[in-house]
Amino acid sequence: MVPDGPIPVNALTRIAAWHHPPVIDRSWLVNVAAGLLLVGGLLLLYVSWPTFGPIDGADGGLTALGLGLAAIHFAGAVGVTMRRGWGRLLGLIAGWIGLFGSGSVLLTMVAGLGSMDEAATFGLRIGPEVLAIPAAMAAAYVLIVVALLRGRAAFEAYRGQS
Repeated sequence: MVPDGPIPVNALTRIAAWHHPPVIDRSWLVNVAAGLLLVGGLLLLYVSWPTFGPIDGADGGLTALGLGLAAIHFAGAVGVTMRRGWGRLLGLIAGWIGLFGSGSVLLTMVAGLGSMDEAATFGLRIGPEVLAIPAAMAAAYVLIVVALLRGRAAFEAYRGQS
């Protein structure tokens, strides 16, 4: 039996609608960017988490930097998923920082690819297969930045809900 008149809206319905905007307006590319931010944050957390007890000096500073960047990635992923402007901003910040970092590593490794000097490659022979990781990271961060720049309309639709 279908009720006549408007469907009653209670508080739980309003909360669910606030946390889950209509799926029809969602951009799949922005959702991919949110997923990549989450994966990037997890990788940063894994790499940055101290495993050998107390860390002091420069190692402590690098750990704090890595954990801070992981937090920016996580917050950006949550905000992008919720289509909030602050999430888009944090996602763009994480994307640009990640693109700069992974691009720098990639360019440094490409420069050392043909080098015979052990000091230039830290004593390692760098082959093309080693370039796959920083190249994939740079590509992921390019996708994040492009998706969040192009997906501006997906965030403006929910501006009044912030």
